[in-house]
Amino acid sequence: MDQAEKTTVCVLTARGMAAIASVALSGAEAPMILDKVFRAGKRSAAGSIRHGSVIDGDRMVDEVLVGCEGENEFVIHCHGNPLLVEQIVKLCQSNGATLTDAVRFAEEKHKARSQTLIEAEAGQAMQTCATLSGAKIISYQLTVGLLPLAQNWLNNFDAMSLQQLWAQCHQVLRKTGRARHFINRCRIVLIGPPNSGKSTLLNLLAGNDEVIVTDTAGTTRDWVKYHLPNRAVAGGYL
Repeated sequence: MDQAEKTTVCVLTARGMAAIASVALSGAEAPMILDKVFRAGKRSAAGSIRHGSVIDGDRMVDEVLVGCEGENEFVIHCHGNPLLVEQIVKLCQSNGATLTDAVRFAEEKHKARSQTLIEAEAGQAMQTCATLSGAKIISYQLTVGLLPLAQNWLNNFDAMSLQQLWAQCHQVLRKTGRARHFINRCRIVLIGPPNSGKSTLLNLLAGNDEVIVTDTAGTTRDWVKYHLPNRAVAGGYL
């Protein structure tokens, strides 16, 4: 079978514990594989969602929602436990699907749907984005950001000077650095001697008592991780 004709399975969401994970199943054999591993009502048309269970023989693996996103293209939305995700992926593999990663999956969708590479990469980045603000920034690239800018370069390349093109590329790269903090999430480490106020500062930033605070030095012996809530951010192109 040609590589392009293979039915693929791919985890779309980021690794690690989460409430929900998404597994894509795409290709000519996807409906047949889904019929073997998924129990629900009749197959739905594109754009619809079905509720049911992923099964392995007589054993239920997980209760899921399956979105039909196009002809021979499905996304299984399951619980986010990595062990469950791995079982679902391996179950699809055992029935004929080939494992791929999110980048290759986006490239195949780009080829199949005649998307621009920017559109394909934006779709893949949206799946693994760390914050809501980052997802908004990515979506702006398709309407008022990078995509229309690149299309303008192609349409007016002969009329643009090298200096104009360089200046616009430099601006894109400069804004990309700021956008990465929202797309991939920024990490800040609080370091200091015992009883210097690290736990107090963390609680203040979090707005909650995430860490016990006492007058005894060394109360917090293990490192503590906290995700600050998303903040609104004005959109622009990367």
